[in-house]
Amino acid sequence: MTISLCGCTTFNNFKAAFIDPKDEELKIVKIGVLEPLTGSDAAGAADEVKGIEIANSIYGYVNGAKIELVYADNQSEVSLCDAAVNSLIEAGAVVILGSYDSVLTLASSDVIKENRIPAIAITNTNPIVTSTNNYYFRVCYTDEFEGNAAANYIYNQMQTTNTAIFYKEGYDYANALASAYKAEMENLSGVYDNIVTIKFSEGRGDFTELFENLQEISPDAIFFPGTLQDAKTVISEAIEQGYNFNWVGTSKWDGINLEGVCYTLDYDPDMPTTKQAGVLAAKYKELYGESKAVPEATALGFDAYLLAASGLNGSDFIDDRELVTQAIEAVTSLEGATGYITMSSSGDPIKEVLVEKYENGTRSTVYTITQEGDARE
Repeated sequence: MTISLCGCTTFNNFKAAFIDPKDEELKIVKIGVLEPLTGSDAAGAADEVKGIEIANSIYGYVNGAKIELVYADNQSEVSLCDAAVNSLIEAGAVVILGSYDSVLTLASSDVIKENRIPAIAITNTNPIVTSTNNYYFRVCYTDEFEGNAAANYIYNQMQTTNTAIFYKEGYDYANALASAYKAEMENLSGVYDNIVTIKFSEGRGDFTELFENLQEISPDAIFFPGTLQDAKTVISEAIEQGYNFNWVGTSKWDGINLEGVCYTLDYDPDMPTTKQAGVLAAKYKELYGESKAVPEATALGFDAYLLAASGLNGSDFIDDRELVTQAIEAVTSLEGATGYITMSSSGDPIKEVLVEKYENGTRSTVYTITQEGDARE
């Protein structure tokens, strides 16, 4: 039971540390689940919660204690986030998971920091979540890293700097990724101010003129940080008009299934890279049906729980929030469903990110890159 999970964590020692105890008189240690269980964000949060609960059902013990989940509903409202966090602290949570939606997480950040309780964001890609709070960690990669990954793929794998950026005006996510992509491409190539950016407005119905502009530029690749629906609309129209552009997108494109399209991805349920991915997939199919693929948010929720449990197991006193924080900071090579996770000094995960390509009716991994975070502010 004293196996250290702050070193290289294998599937077998994780299993031994978190499954074996059966004593009903064991001490209880609590992990808080901070999520919009109701309101406009509830549907998105549901997949995260599924991952947390599946992990708890499999790995429910740590350091001679039973792990109990306690819940707080911020109701998708920024104004209710402080009260939700405080309710978890009052309930005795030693570490907190969530919230869904970076805005809700940031609204909870001050209370997290003031109470020095470690918290783990699951699908929050906004870099501010971890950069401004030493007690916040995350298991997903950041917005900017998707831009970096796309630039590395195009530069190193496609071996070109002749690229363009294409995205929707007023979309903060796209703007952040476009800036990161441009900066990384310039850093890799040493060539500056040669990437053309083309933007389109919300609700635009005809992209012919923009396609003509792209054709004139004749880029070898187009980075398009857009939503799945925008990507389907734009790329389908380009194909119908006979344009053969090489589009590179982000994880929001998962499931696009358009010939030749590439996109970054945190996790592919059809191509598991760890035993933990298989454990999660088997349990998910048991609960939700053989035809159901594990959503990325569920896999990340699963990994957030494993990271929290590793922090509890790596601490000499599982009730000491500072020691648990330090143990989470020290985690290396934790085997999760989305890959092996090492925590960086920024509170972000160091792990491989995939670039997948849809070709000839199937998806395949064509490139991998490892994210490493910078130090916190």
